[in-house]
Amino acid sequence: MQRWLLFTFCCLFSISAIAQSQLSPRLESALNNPRQENEFIRTLVLLSDQVDIQGLDARLYAERALPAERARRVIHTLKQKAAESQPAITAFLAAMSSADVRTVESYWINNSMMIEARASVIWQLASRTDVAYMDIDAKLELDRPVESSPAAPSTPNNAEPGLKAINADKMWAMGYTGAGRLVMGIDTGVDGNHPALNHKWRGNSVPASQAWFDTESGSSFPNDCDSHGSHTVGIMCGIDPVTSDTIGVAPGAEWIAAKSICSGNHTSRSISALQWAMDPDGDSTTISDMPDAIGNSWYDPAVSVCSPVYASTFDAVEAAGIAVVFSAGNSGPGAQSITTPKNINTGLVNTFATGAVDGNSASMPIASFSSRGPSQCGGTGSLEIKPEASAPGVSVRSAVLSGQYGTKSGTSMACPHVVGAIALLKQAFPNKTGYELKMALYLTAKESAADVTPGEDNLYGMGVIDVYAAFMSLGAPETPANFRAYSDYQTPDAMHLTWENPTVFTNGDTLMADDFFIHIYRDGELIDSVAGDVQEYWDTGLTDGQSYTYTTFAKLDTIDIASSEVFSAWIAGGSPMPQVPTEFSVGGSDTLARLSWLNPLQNIDGTPMDDFAGINLYRDSILVETFTRATADTGQTDTVSYSPDPAGIYQWFVTAIDNESVPNESTPTNAVGTPLNLPLNDDFAVAGAPAPGMWLNSFAEVNNRAVNPPSGALALNLNGTPNGEDILELNPVDLSNADPNTLFSYQYQPQGSGNAPEEGDSLFVYFKNNLNEWVLVRSYPGSAMQPFASEEIRIADEPSGSGVFFHSQFQARFRSIGGAGPFPNDDWFIDDVYLGVPIILAINDENPIFPTTYAIESNYPNPFNPSTTIAYQLPQRSQISLVIYNAIGQEIRNLAADTREAGRYTTLWDGRDNSGKPVASGIYFYLFTANPVNGSESGFRSTHKMILLK
Repeated sequence: MQRWLLFTFCCLFSISAIAQSQLSPRLESALNNPRQENEFIRTLVLLSDQVDIQGLDARLYAERALPAERARRVIHTLKQKAAESQPAITAFLAAMSSADVRTVESYWINNSMMIEARASVIWQLASRTDVAYMDIDAKLELDRPVESSPAAPSTPNNAEPGLKAINADKMWAMGYTGAGRLVMGIDTGVDGNHPALNHKWRGNSVPASQAWFDTESGSSFPNDCDSHGSHTVGIMCGIDPVTSDTIGVAPGAEWIAAKSICSGNHTSRSISALQWAMDPDGDSTTISDMPDAIGNSWYDPAVSVCSPVYASTFDAVEAAGIAVVFSAGNSGPGAQSITTPKNINTGLVNTFATGAVDGNSASMPIASFSSRGPSQCGGTGSLEIKPEASAPGVSVRSAVLSGQYGTKSGTSMACPHVVGAIALLKQAFPNKTGYELKMALYLTAKESAADVTPGEDNLYGMGVIDVYAAFMSLGAPETPANFRAYSDYQTPDAMHLTWENPTVFTNGDTLMADDFFIHIYRDGELIDSVAGDVQEYWDTGLTDGQSYTYTTFAKLDTIDIASSEVFSAWIAGGSPMPQVPTEFSVGGSDTLARLSWLNPLQNIDGTPMDDFAGINLYRDSILVETFTRATADTGQTDTVSYSPDPAGIYQWFVTAIDNESVPNESTPTNAVGTPLNLPLNDDFAVAGAPAPGMWLNSFAEVNNRAVNPPSGALALNLNGTPNGEDILELNPVDLSNADPNTLFSYQYQPQGSGNAPEEGDSLFVYFKNNLNEWVLVRSYPGSAMQPFASEEIRIADEPSGSGVFFHSQFQARFRSIGGAGPFPNDDWFIDDVYLGVPIILAINDENPIFPTTYAIESNYPNPFNPSTTIAYQLPQRSQISLVIYNAIGQEIRNLAADTREAGRYTTLWDGRDNSGKPVASGIYFYLFTANPVNGSESGFRSTHKMILLK
């Protein structure tokens, strides 16, 4: 069960958190009024030492306490708390002069007291630490009907339309009338002589003091000062035993009542009535005297909107297992017209405010007078929405004074429909609490035809209550689990059905095997029913190769209640669909792809694949080739080489097919891309996003914020913007036949000219193995700015997790961790990334570290698409230039123009021009020039041709 504490004072309040006395605004105003200085003020005093009633309630639910145990523990705990904490205040008041203190009443229901005393005494109480909250003992008012009219006398065998509108008649048809249950109204009283009510009064069989509570005159027989109370109790359970004229939702239930909304109708009168209702016979070990639900059609016209006095009282009643139900009020149609205290929302249904609809109309529109939400007590979502649900409340016929009948319109007429519905449900589910039964009504309420707003809203709430739907939701068995239909080549004309039988009802109660049957349907037709201890079934006489759909559910054998349905479809003789090929991989290059996979051995149902015919190859989701295979090839590793036309980088996948005239085709493998080829180099020479032909990027960028990057003015920047991490992944590279000396190298720098990463804001480097595991190979804790440092990783030397790094889809990843935010922070910089074997050009044996001559290699690959790598070396610090030209001598891309130290370098051209646009297929030239900075050696100039094929 979920509960929410939504009260601090005025809007949100938690009793256990109060440390000192608080005064309600209206009490404080009265105390500060000079004209009331010597007047007696009726004050409700809520003590600081409170039972954690919501905690106790939760424990009782967790223990699955039965109703008698729940009521006993709640009542005993509340009485004990009051007995322990109230004597100190009682003694304090007893020491006062009778001229200052007129009346003291104690209540254990919420550990409160009603004290009628002069202002000076109230001020003294306010200063006590054992007092939490104080409020005026205000006079309450009736949610008076907006219309009242005489109605026809008793009509034989009649049932009012509002009763049918909530499907009470369906419950009667199943034998649920509320027999053995008890309802209650706190109202203007009840006409104890009315023919529809007199025989239903519990006082006919128990002492009147246990069935009638008159807070005004102390009378011992039910009477009504207005007719309102007779009307509401009549809607709960009224029926004329002579004519069977039914005006009540639960005509088999009995009633008790409290007369507290006439004269002298202070809040304390209703508190005392609710306390009496929790234990009418004074014996907390009995529960037959307690009502199942209490209807309330009154409001406090001047209270601060979220009074803790009411909240604590209602929570106590609910914890004892009794449902508290209210009318929403007749102050509509304005928003937030819900009246106090039914706007309180410490739980979804704890006060259950009920809106009024016209049950005489098929569309059941909301009444214009029905008070609307939202609640003024805070919260979000369903907690804020009021009312909880609606019920018939327009021109409702029920009992009035002098044995007559009348119609009334108001939410006061809607509320008792809910009370009666709870009595019907309680008869069916006697161990359910009032709160649980209200939740069932709330969750199953139906939107009427006039309710055009989908879902819960501040007019209808969840909709119009449907007691039959609530009953079904509480009493249905759980659904059979793991229902499966199966057939294979060994059973071509039969289907084997298996399932797991339910063991509980949806409400958690135990379900025995002899309580239900399993009903089995094939393609919508009932084929059999089996006992609740059977969990398999063979359906025979089927057609091989035909698909069948089966439905099953559990149905009780005593009443017409069933679980939800479950479905399973299968093909007699087994599925013809091949399993998907596995272990699919792609290697090679953009001109020749090497593809490998493991052929399926079975169809998807486990049937041997004796009709295997081949493999379909798809390039960018287009079928480009079918490789013919035979049954002998099932379960075998298959490898092919395929030259795409045109050459390029593509996404590949394969499927398996059989030899049917219209082949059955498996689902596809995961798509795998054409890998890049060695060597690869990127010096991040272009600002913005890293080259998409080489990298998969998440938030990293190339910019000029590094300090003295090794190649030009730009470097790759990773930081915390925007979400706390940046990731750059190298597109897959084929290392399946790579040299064991293959290196992955780069240079890195923390902070640059930006924000220094803290020690925990790290830079990580990962490699991906053939099992798709990212393996951490390097990590660098944050620090202040340092010059670029070089890292050279021989891949063969690194632990590769559960797999290997030398495979056709190798990837590397840079990842930074930093603080999230809109501005760059925790900066890391990367430059001169290289993947390949060490470049060896004209090495001087006497100086193996640096080249001794200028040189540049032919680009690789060539032809290429979409990118190619150019490698060169410098014997000394030089001013270099590397420019791409088209066939007519126009400059296409300036790849490098800066000063570089002696060493070996590679540069990637991604097939784009200086503006970042892809260039067309064709012949291109690259011109490399290098001039020593110190002038000690002549310069170097070399031109090479390359071909871009798309």
